[in-house]
Amino acid sequence: METQSVEVFTRDKLRKLIVYNDAVPADSESVLLTDCARSSGPTSDETAILAARIGTIEPKTYFIQDVIADRFGILEIPYQIVKAAQRYAPSHIKIERLQNWELLQAEIARLAAERQIELGQMSFFKPSKKRAAKAVRMSSLHALCEAGAVRFVSGNYIDKLFTQLCDFVFDSPTNKGRPDDVADSAALLVTHF
Repeated sequence: METQSVEVFTRDKLRKLIVYNDAVPADSESVLLTDCARSSGPTSDETAILAARIGTIEPKTYFIQDVIADRFGILEIPYQIVKAAQRYAPSHIKIERLQNWELLQAEIARLAAERQIELGQMSFFKPSKKRAAKAVRMSSLHALCEAGAVRFVSGNYIDKLFTQLCDFVFDSPTNKGRPDDVADSAALLVTHF
C-alpha cells in the first residue's frame, strides 16, 4: 500500500527560520499585503496586514517582519494600512479586494495624504474562488519554508503565526473553523509577490 506524504508545518522547523532584523538585506524591497475580513463580529475572521521585505537577488527570499491582525471594522482597515505603511515604507501594497474596494482605496489615499505618508504602488487582488485555493497557497508557502526561502524576523507576531501554520490542515479544502488568517496572509505574500 502506498503512503501519501502529508505536508505539515512544525514549530521546530519554523523556529530555524527566525532571523534578527539585521539579517534582512538592505537592498530588499519592502511590501505590505492585506488579507481583509468580510466583517468584524465576535466570530468573524481577522484582517491581517503583513509587512515583509523581499530579497532582490534570485532565488528570492521573503523576510516576514510583522503581521498586524485583528477584527478591524471596515472604517479602521484604511487607518491600520496607512499606519503600517508609515512604519514599513513599502514600495508596493497589495490588498484583497472587497465589495466597495474603490472606497477603501480612496480612504487609504486620503489618510496617507493627510499624514503626508508615501504609499508606493497600491493594487487590489481578487480572492480565489477555486476549491482548495487556500491549501494550494499553503503548500507553496510550505515548500518555500522547506527550501529556506522564507524567513521570519523576530517579533511578537511569530507565536500566533506559527500556531496557525502548525494547526493548518492541508487535506481540508477550506480549513473551516480553524483560525488561519495570519497564516494565510503569509501564503498570499508568496502567491502575489
